[in-house]
Amino acid sequence: MGCSTCGDRAAKAAAQYPREVVLADGTRVTVNSPAQERTERERARQRQQAADRQSAKERGYTVGR
Repeated sequence: MGCSTCGDRAAKAAAQYPREVVLADGTRVTVNSPAQERTERERARQRQQAADRQSAKERGYTVGR
């Protein structure tokens, strides 16, 4: 149940979980909380970034620092 200042927004937000989300790389994952959803989205972003770097490396691109 929500508090008097936010009404029932908190209860409605909690009622959305568990749910299945589609990540940017196309994978589907079931999440149980907003924190887990953020974590899964970050992991997908990192996987995509690693794949992009590997693809660029295979094409001969390098990173200079």
